[in-house]
Amino acid sequence: MKIGEVLEAGTGGFLAECYELYSAPAFGSLVRSSTGNLDVFAVVENTVTASREPGRLPVALGKHETSQEDIFNSHPQVAKLLRTCFKALVVGYREQNVIKHCLPYHTVRIHGFVFQCENSEVREFSRELDFLDLLVTASTESPRDELISACIRQMSLVQENQLEFLVTAGKTLTRLLLYENNRLNYLLRRIKP
Repeated sequence: MKIGEVLEAGTGGFLAECYELYSAPAFGSLVRSSTGNLDVFAVVENTVTASREPGRLPVALGKHETSQEDIFNSHPQVAKLLRTCFKALVVGYREQNVIKHCLPYHTVRIHGFVFQCENSEVREFSRELDFLDLLVTASTESPRDELISACIRQMSLVQENQLEFLVTAGKTLTRLLLYENNRLNYLLRRIKP
């Protein structure tokens, strides 16, 4: 499902604006964009809903309203003054039907469409968990270990054997964080079913 467009693109990630206010994909979920013949996969790492004008904060409008929905009904222009954007970290790409868990050699394009990955795409992408190497060392706006655990939990929801997937993810994290016991234990507790 098409959910937005790329506004900024870099080697390690991109910023996208959602077509609908408050309709960002879930934290840790897998999204896809394209560049030429590459499908680029990324994990949603931060979502922000804010004013379209930088430096201009929204004002409180609900003093006499009974619900948040009433605010938007009384002031329909508000929905046009706000936008929801999300940042995503690139964790791999697909070229000629082969998935690679590394950074692509091209960035996604500005105004490139962003799609929420279908369950089948998530299963295909997560057959191997080598992309966790990128997440374990990534610089993120959100707490990195929360992102890793959210990603694993999101991916586990669409697996045919959820427990087997979580065990494999735990083993992969153990290999990656062999000398970081506190961090490893924290992550294992976060992905526990």
